[in-house]
Amino acid sequence: MEFLWTDSGDNNAAEKMIGKALKEALDQDEGICYHRYPIFSVDRSKREPDILLLLSVFVSS
Repeated sequence: MEFLWTDSGDNNAAEKMIGKALKEALDQDEGICYHRYPIFSVDRSKREPDILLLLSVFVSS
């Protein structure tokens, strides 16, 4: 898993704890984890979900 983690600058201990736990839990998975990924809507308003996970899942038959 690739992690793109943005430092919020507010020294948030809980945020850092969650980031560390996600890295430990998902380290061997394929995908990407974004922290505060910017999403823009049609009306040009901006949203930033705390965490966005995109995982690759392979199913063999």
